[in-house]
Amino acid sequence: AFAVGYDLILHRSVVMTYEDGEVAILPLDEEQVFPTGLSWNPEGSFAFIVTGGPQSGVGDGLVIRYGDSGFEKVFSSGDYRLDGVSWDSTGKRAVIFGSTSSKTFTV
Repeated sequence: AFAVGYDLILHRSVVMTYEDGEVAILPLDEEQVFPTGLSWNPEGSFAFIVTGGPQSGVGDGLVIRYGDSGFEKVFSSGDYRLDGVSWDSTGKRAVIFGSTSSKTFTV
């Protein structure tokens, strides 16, 4: 299992995994990153994590790829806050959604 989120008060992001009865927190070494959603590629080889922000002007809309080599930023927008991601059945296309207004929840 894999979960992302952030503390709305202290603005700390968290990425956690659960495997074999153990929870592990993975370091996400980005400033002002507020994870709001994630989705694994249908093949299970990597996931996209999307980010938003708790208020206007705080945090960018990022798409972060997480796989065997760790985290890799693949898209960044200062205009949009991203809320979710969904894959087609082939795993070749993902739909990433968000808006220009702030969100403090996922859809």
